[in-house]
Amino acid sequence: MDFSQAIQMHMAWVKNILVDIQSPAALNPEDIARDDLCEIGKWIYEIDAQYHDLPEYRKLKDLHKELHQSTSDAVILAQAGKVEEAKEFLSVDGSFIDTSKHLLECCSKLLATMNP
Repeated sequence: MDFSQAIQMHMAWVKNILVDIQSPAALNPEDIARDDLCEIGKWIYEIDAQYHDLPEYRKLKDLHKELHQSTSDAVILAQAGKVEEAKEFLSVDGSFIDTSKHLLECCSKLLATMNP
């Protein structure tokens, strides 16, 4: 996977979450919390044996897990009728976007380490 593919996959996931939060009943927080189901997550776990000792890899894996868990938490909020709180988390000023940016930065650093 190259960095542009990583960005495209992540942005597609982000876009789906931002659209789907409008009708959260259809979302499954347990699946969203799983960091091994999305394409980036599959890739992260696929390369684990080879790169698990790299700090860049561990940081990426931790951020990715955090993003999925906090997004799941936002879905749970929305399903409990707290849609505005969930949207605040997912907004440009919320931690979702900030964590997403950090995730892409970590992905870039890891890919640079993997392909010097």
